Amino acid sequence: NEGYYSWPLEENMKLFTSIIYLFLSLAKPIQAAEEIIIADSGDQPPFVIGNDGGMSAGLAKIFNEVQDRYKFKYMHLPSKRMRHLIKTGKIDIAAFDNLKWSWDKSVVYGSKDLVHSKDMFFVLKKNLNKKPFSKIGKSAIAVTNGFHYNFSNYKIDLDTYRRLSMNPVKSETTVFDFVLAERTLLGITSSSVLNYFRKYRPKDFEKIALRPKPDQTYKRQLILSKKSPLSIVDLNRLIDKVSETGDLRKLFAKFGMEDDLAI
Repeated sequence: NEGYYSWPLEENMKLFTSIIYLFLSLAKPIQAAEEIIIADSGDQPPFVIGNDGGMSAGLAKIFNEVQDRYKFKYMHLPSKRMRHLIKTGKIDIAAFDNLKWSWDKSVVYGSKDLVHSKDMFFVLKKNLNKKPFSKIGKSAIAVTNGFHYNFSNYKIDLDTYRRLSMNPVKSETTVFDFVLAERTLLGITSSSVLNYFRKYRPKDFEKIALRPKPDQTYKRQLILSKKSPLSIVDLNRLIDKVSETGDLRKLFAKFGMEDDLAI
């Protein structure tokens, strides 16, 4: 018919093929984000508060907010189980730990430093007249069970506990409370815990005095399983990213930890 144009069969097939290719490219399933588990253990404010609070859980949250390749999930686990699962690759990251603290470097990496901390001796202000800081190793001192200290030459055996009048308790929070309740003259705990209590228990914090010289200083990193799909390079890049956006500093500030931020 006049005015009617019929495309050649070859042109029709080319158009049809192009449409099919376009449809298939658009119909590709979106790859699900890979799950990365961040774990922590014990009762260690500000890093662990309850089963799903604290800085470790907060870190998983801000990691999720700045990227969508991975889905970070927080878990609270017993210490020995966490270490075993990191080694076997069942979980990916131990949060706010230190590569030097009995980790097998053949199976894990340490990230760049996130926290610089120190262990501090403290007493009630009203007991300063007893010159308690001159009696370290002689007067009763509350320590966290299993933690290593410079003043005890990093030993945690019963003989050392007895010789240096060390009273091992459940957690650093318990150390703080023992001193407040005058169940011991001296206590030693991390600056991270003390800074957290300065923000959230200011009345109690005002009752204590710190020895200016720390027992020891140390760093905290993220410990990454070498079996994780997340590489140490990408983990450090992610740390840099949340640092650059200011999210990491906001997280630290929420828990009174601005002075402990290592980046």
